[in-house]
Amino acid sequence: VLSVGSNNARIASFILRTGAAEKVSVTTVTMGGRNAADTANVALGTAFNNLYLSRNGVKASDTRITNTAEGIETTHVFNLTPPLELSSNEAVVVDLMGDVVTGALFPAGVGGSLVRIAAANGNAVNTGGAVAIAAVVNLRAVTLGVPTLTVAVDASMPTSAQHAAGEDPIVGAWRFSANAIEPIRVTQLRVSNTGVGASTDSILKDLKIFVGGVQTGSTIPVFDTSIASVAIFSGLNIVVPSGDAIVVTMKGTFNSHDAMPAGYSGQSVRAVVTVPAAITGAAADAIIAKGDRSGVYAGTPAAAAFAGNLQYMYRGVYQLALTSVGAPARGANEVAGRIALTAN
Repeated sequence: VLSVGSNNARIASFILRTGAAEKVSVTTVTMGGRNAADTANVALGTAFNNLYLSRNGVKASDTRITNTAEGIETTHVFNLTPPLELSSNEAVVVDLMGDVVTGALFPAGVGGSLVRIAAANGNAVNTGGAVAIAAVVNLRAVTLGVPTLTVAVDASMPTSAQHAAGEDPIVGAWRFSANAIEPIRVTQLRVSNTGVGASTDSILKDLKIFVGGVQTGSTIPVFDTSIASVAIFSGLNIVVPSGDAIVVTMKGTFNSHDAMPAGYSGQSVRAVVTVPAAITGAAADAIIAKGDRSGVYAGTPAAAAFAGNLQYMYRGVYQLALTSVGAPARGANEVAGRIALTAN
């Protein structure tokens, strides 16, 4: 599967192999497209531009510009410069490279459309006779798609709880999933706060993002009240494997009592990740993510917000527990039970 919008992508590969007779100089290779049923030719230009052949990562042919009138052609002749010389009984791998155009319409049937070698021509070096491949060869089926990032609240999202000053719990947990096109790399994440109370943005400090228990990106001091109570985590290096998912968590430290204004007790924070309708790479994007191979911006299913649960801050949190005193004896002033009161 190739990502729509990717540049200099490897579209197909093939092997040129010579016989035992003599050295061969290959001068041209003709390539084209076929529908998935292999019943009709299709134009490579409907999906690809700037096509060329490459060997060992080095450009080996001229470039076919298919956003011109050539785009409707179902075959393209690549002139090898210089000619590719193969000794007898030698095999070389050649790649068809090119850009996958935005809005590509390469016909997709079952298994996608096919890329074909229609011809390969050259000369025998010693005798000068013409050489060619014996028959057309269909290569890989090409399916086009867009890497898509899906976000959801993870099952490990913490429930609402009361926290004392100085605690540093997880306040949010989200599942990031990638479709099967390619891995997706997330480099920016904006987390907003929809907690309750006048001091909600100063309750939590030292905000951090973790993947697999390891912090990624920088620590953000507090939610920024100047831009709608958000924390912008840039410089992230989160890779979501293709066809798989990871859990992204956010932690923070509840501020000290002395650093808080009067009346803060009982106020709360709630971490929210918002997925945009489209990822553009703008600094204001809630998420910036690209296909890890293609470099194209990832798609999203739809705009949506995924909120955590309210986390409350108090000067102190007390826990009550009943403790056993055994069976009380008969008589006055006997201890019938005890309550343990523990302060954080």
